Amino acid sequence: MNTIQLEEKAGPKRKAGEGASTLAVNSPNQQARAVSISKSTGAVCVGFNDGHWNIYAGLAQLDNVVHTGKDPKEWIEAIRFSPDGKWLAIGSHDNGVYIYDASSYALKDKGNKHSSYITALDWSCDS
Repeated sequence: MNTIQLEEKAGPKRKAGEGASTLAVNSPNQQARAVSISKSTGAVCVGFNDGHWNIYAGLAQLDNVVHTGKDPKEWIEAIRFSPDGKWLAIGSHDNGVYIYDASSYALKDKGNKHSSYITALDWSCDS
């Protein structure tokens, strides 16, 4: 079995009462919380406890970060690529759903009318 540390450089440690609750000993930027794999490109998106997310080239290339984003203000709870591979949705504990163009990973829209944090999300079959 192969393993990889997704973020080698540790960031600030979690302060008691702040951020996602965890018993992990590593810093929040090293704690993966959500993942999605694009069926069309094989890209892997991983969301972390500090709100940042990385796009990796593929499952066999988790050492190859092709993009990093940090729009969410709190930890990421859910990630989904659309079935057609054109979009990426990220749900955060900051009550936002962030929609990205999956070809450039540019932020296209943010749904911020939610009254509570996002714990799950999904796409319709037609994206």
